Amino acid sequence: MKYKIHQIRLNKLERAIVNEKGHEALDKQVRKLDMDFADDHEIKKLVNESWNAGDYDYVADITADTLNQVFHIGNMDIPREENMHINDIDKMYSVSIGNIIEADGSKWVVASYGFVQI
Repeated sequence: MKYKIHQIRLNKLERAIVNEKGHEALDKQVRKLDMDFADDHEIKKLVNESWNAGDYDYVADITADTLNQVFHIGNMDIPREENMHINDIDKMYSVSIGNIIEADGSKWVVASYGFVQI
């Protein structure tokens, strides 16, 4: 099955703002960082806010059988050109907390432990 990966990334201007004024200067960054410590209910709320604010970018497709395989493939330490399971749409970082995994019209967020359907 093909899974779409969505990640929150900062562009050059946003990185400059964070570097100059701190993480709190950018709502997008605050929501992203808050996801690292959120329980399942709170992470759903933060993800929905971020999704509706347009914070997420569609970055890659991963071919896998399960969400756990998506996570594993998205964190393999091999050169991208050797990983036949990943098709980069844009620059993808490793799959981590706060990333959205989408397939067949359903979406899950990578949570502190496992996945939460959103």
